[in-house]
Amino acid sequence: MRVVRALAVAGVLAVVATGCGSSGERVTIDATPVAMRKAAQATLDKGSSKIDLTMQMNVKGKDLTIHATGGIDTPHKQMQLDLDMPPLGHMTEILDGTVIYMQSPALAKAAAGKDWVKFDLAKSNSAFSDLVGNGSTGPLGSDPTSFLQFLAGAGKVTDVGTEDVRGVHTRHFSGSYTLNDALNSLPADRRQKAQDAFKALGIAESANDTPIPFDAWIGDDGLVRRISTTIDPSQFAANAKVPLGKVSMTMELYDIGQPVDITIPGDNDVTDVSNLVPKLPPSSSTS
Repeated sequence: MRVVRALAVAGVLAVVATGCGSSGERVTIDATPVAMRKAAQATLDKGSSKIDLTMQMNVKGKDLTIHATGGIDTPHKQMQLDLDMPPLGHMTEILDGTVIYMQSPALAKAAAGKDWVKFDLAKSNSAFSDLVGNGSTGPLGSDPTSFLQFLAGAGKVTDVGTEDVRGVHTRHFSGSYTLNDALNSLPADRRQKAQDAFKALGIAESANDTPIPFDAWIGDDGLVRRISTTIDPSQFAANAKVPLGKVSMTMELYDIGQPVDITIPGDNDVTDVSNLVPKLPPSSSTS
């Protein structure tokens, strides 16, 4: 269970370096925090995209690489990923607001003869539910791109140069931000939910000012085409005994603005295992 919880925390922190807001403002591509935020906002304004995601980590001394492809429908807070997760093998994951559906041979026993298992985070009253929310109630969205909103807290940004990403000409930027600055950039109600949820997830208060590095590749059209980050979970855990080494994530976005087909499993094909979600303390701002 410690490994599962640590993976959850690492996943949240990794995608935090890549989150999005929405404003429709004109994007100027230069090495400034404002430009990073506006590029993220312009990307989210497109409403959908396909993604190619790679996460590399070390779990109890063993290197692990997770590769995923899929699509994101931001307005509906939905995402579908097809993942290769050694040693578990292939897995399909669908997010629908606070509900997670998973399909994998490794989950056959839990599925009890059904095709899918279902985790409803809202039922658990956990910090996970407080983070992703439902609709616009959570401080974060249910897909990786929504976490780009934390780039509003970016500090110094450096222009690395130009590169092609999937045949698209981009400018590569490198920078860092802190959780404290990122959270302070959120509206007050969402900020409190995020702060409480991070605390419940076991993220140490001392980590609030720890620099988190990121790289962003922005196309000539002002859209984010690739984002990456590396974190050390032990720097963010109140308990230093974290069974994870450094976690690196790289995500490419393509076919931005094109329709994405995501089909939510029917109730007859699903076994609800929401009771397995860790019972973390609820946010103090929960009514």
